[in-house]
Amino acid sequence: QGWACLKLTSGVKINLEAPVKIELRDNMHAYIHYGTAIADVPDQAHGFRMDAPDAEVTDYGTVFAVSVDKKGVSSVNVLDGEVEVFHHQSKERMRLTQNDPLQNEIRTKDDTDSLAHTVLSINSGVGGYTTVMPKHADTHTFDNLIMLKNPVPASFNYSRKAYLKFDTSELDASSITQADLLLDQVVSNIGFSTRIPDCTFSVYVLKHESEWSPSSINWQNAPANIEKSSTALQSEKVIKVGEFIIPKGQQMKTITTSLKLAKFDLSNRSQLSLIIVRDTMETNGSGLVHTFAGVAHPEGKAPRLHLQDK
Repeated sequence: QGWACLKLTSGVKINLEAPVKIELRDNMHAYIHYGTAIADVPDQAHGFRMDAPDAEVTDYGTVFAVSVDKKGVSSVNVLDGEVEVFHHQSKERMRLTQNDPLQNEIRTKDDTDSLAHTVLSINSGVGGYTTVMPKHADTHTFDNLIMLKNPVPASFNYSRKAYLKFDTSELDASSITQADLLLDQVVSNIGFSTRIPDCTFSVYVLKHESEWSPSSINWQNAPANIEKSSTALQSEKVIKVGEFIIPKGQQMKTITTSLKLAKFDLSNRSQLSLIIVRDTMETNGSGLVHTFAGVAHPEGKAPRLHLQDK
């Protein structure tokens, strides 16, 4: 349970997220059997290698994560810098960088359609995310969290809506047949789960591109936001494209929401802005704030779009 940090004599730091099994073969070589490990490799340890059952990942000056599921299928996520991935079955070698929005995270599979999915990371290009609040945002929001809350009316100022932006400038939208938004729900330390029921969430897309940035957006200037409502948005500026439910008491899970592509056009966009609200109001004050991992969160991956190609 939880997480741990290993510091190797080579200078490499490896954060482990439970449940995980890792084998340290020497101070420049590790093997992850299952689970997630995030390696932070300093300059003097370039060439550090993290092996998985189906692949080898070699560092070229970076921070990267390797996750292996119960079937031995791995995924690689480059948070900073560059790695080389060697896939055992296909014998293919590929270079991945944090700045490549279409290959920032590539699953290596043992089937013939290993490249049938494109993964678009929130932290590529002009992408980003933020949480907006009517008041108290400076003390009640955090850079590595995405937060949602629909409080009782007396606590309206603690409402939270989430804004996500993905860089789609290098995307061949004509080949995309399905888009899934993935959010990693993580444990919240704010509010009580006993004071909320099962909660429904809605995902909206901005009809037109907006140049908002995480550093400047707030409750008052957020695109399409209705300032006096915890959930409402300006209907003429958004389209609802998805919905998901989180059961009462659940605080850790990857949430997958299929977006209704037929309702919006990806082909003429260089960026895609999504807004998420929690439709369900808490039953009493001090209800749980639902939280999801942002960039560099120790227990989850940042939001990403899994895009199914033809």
